[in-house]
Amino acid sequence: KDGTPFINHLMDKANEGVRVHIILSNPSANVDAELKNCYRQMISYPFATRNCIRNHAKVVIIDDKTAYIGSANMTKAGLGQETSRNFEVGILTENPELVSSAKDFFSMIWDGDRCDDCYRAEKCVEY
Repeated sequence: KDGTPFINHLMDKANEGVRVHIILSNPSANVDAELKNCYRQMISYPFATRNCIRNHAKVVIIDDKTAYIGSANMTKAGLGQETSRNFEVGILTENPELVSSAKDFFSMIWDGDRCDDCYRAEKCVEY
């Protein structure tokens, strides 16, 4: 129904000291509630989210060395957790040029570099 198990996995990683930053476009009610619950429990681990209503990209950067770039939404169907799965595509790469490009793309959205010409920035929220 939603990506809550994935969010919980990321929270576990953050508790281990892994820096986790997530950009969501419009989270489901369950994921949104789970994130708010995580923030209530948070003291100082490196977990942060931002919403960008225009974002539809799926990019994961791991240790600045590996990148996943793909199409899967953070839903059970998108993550292959149910029998009626979506058809998804993605790549996992350690190619330094692709990883660098993915990091630049993520940073552009995270830093709000496109907000001025978005015309919907007022719909974005930060937890």
